[in-house]
Amino acid sequence: MEIRYWFLKKESNVVLLVKEIADLFGINIEGRVENFFLTPESPRAPLRRGDIKEKVYTTIPFGSQHVALPEPIKFIFDTENEIVKEIKFDIAYVHRGIEKALTTMFDFRKAPYVVGRVCGICSAAHTIPCAVVMERAIGIDREIPDRAKAIRMIALEINRLQSHFLINGHLAEVCGYENVFMHIWRDREMIMDLADMLFGNRVQYDVVCVGGVNRDIPKDKERVLLDKLNEIEKSVEFMEKIFTKDRTLVSRLKGLGVVSKEMALEYGIVGPMARASGVKTDCRVDSRWSRWRKEIA
Repeated sequence: MEIRYWFLKKESNVVLLVKEIADLFGINIEGRVENFFLTPESPRAPLRRGDIKEKVYTTIPFGSQHVALPEPIKFIFDTENEIVKEIKFDIAYVHRGIEKALTTMFDFRKAPYVVGRVCGICSAAHTIPCAVVMERAIGIDREIPDRAKAIRMIALEINRLQSHFLINGHLAEVCGYENVFMHIWRDREMIMDLADMLFGNRVQYDVVCVGGVNRDIPKDKERVLLDKLNEIEKSVEFMEKIFTKDRTLVSRLKGLGVVSKEMALEYGIVGPMARASGVKTDCRVDSRWSRWRKEIA
């Protein structure tokens, strides 16, 4: 395909656009010899489909600092044309010194408070295991009141719900579904408000302590909790419909990042990712916490 652009001024943005199109689609423009931005090593006409027969291997660094990364981590993608063949990664760019702080600066009873700062999104998922391990170590794990266990379970479930809403909202956003993102994050606010109402904070609950919990849930709040959970259930149904029925979204996600059952077992994957790979596991049921087994099993 040939294009004449003699009528364009050389300094105009239109000229730059035409050169860019020529490079990306392999269009021969009369009078233009040099590449605009592709190097001699670049694949010819990278945006043309179906006529690129040669295999082009590219190494793409990603991170450790990038606007799409919530925390520093470095990836190196080895690709063959548009297929990612291998990923190398480097973690542990951030070390908060929590282990050192726990052994040198804080009384053991404050350990759940400190460990909760590992992650603001999933603080209860860190504080409760920490407390449980310490209770087992000093031999009081069978003395924890059932109501304290129930409140811990509520904290974890609220933590889990808002985390799932958060990541599903981000997933919709990166797929270009801004409207779905806003719907999901709007409904996530109900969960954050529940956390604030029950535990006094939207993010860092700090309700867990060694030996139980440091605050109760008032009776008048129990009805509010149940009513809000009914509303949240409707939002979950909306998300399920969008992510499993929307043709465009399904076409972008189906078949990507498939983890086999064998791989899930090999890498110790847990939670919904493990269950999606066919591994029957749920740490809430598998744990020694009889309250959880009773409520969830």
